[in-house]
Amino acid sequence: MEKRKNDKPKNKPKRKVAKSYRILQSIWLLTTIVALSITTVLLTSVSNTSVQTEIVEIPFTKLEATQTEQLYSGKVHLVIRGSGQAGGRDYSDAFYLYAKEDDTPYNPPWLEHFDLEIDGQRAIHRLGLLENPPAYNPEHIYAVEYDVGDTPRPLTFRISDSIVDDNTGTFWITVYRI
Repeated sequence: MEKRKNDKPKNKPKRKVAKSYRILQSIWLLTTIVALSITTVLLTSVSNTSVQTEIVEIPFTKLEATQTEQLYSGKVHLVIRGSGQAGGRDYSDAFYLYAKEDDTPYNPPWLEHFDLEIDGQRAIHRLGLLENPPAYNPEHIYAVEYDVGDTPRPLTFRISDSIVDDNTGTFWITVYRI
């Protein structure tokens, strides 16, 4: 029998199947490598990020310090937000006395006046920020890092004011473990 030009060899379908199988294997291998890479990146980023542990409310009307429910050690990340009236009726946030009772701004805002205390000391000092304070934020939100030390303990917060009967406002502090 004579072989015609249009006749295909009998083993070609086997080659197509084998080639398709190798392509599928390559796709599976590539997909597995990509999935493992993504998983590694996600696990690394989760382990390197902060984990929210609690939100603490600190009313300007409370003389005593508000204590966290959990114990902390090492470094924590604090997101501090809020403002109110203290010191006669002037407006302050965690770091700055920023406006008078009639909303006339202090320009620039003043440090260390009716601000936040952390663990019995003005936040600006406790956090070591006096030489390089955070820029005044008119939204009254500040993110800072706090080295609590090696011994696990609760954190305490309060408004730095000795007469709180005429105060209004609240700080909310979100504590994140680093």
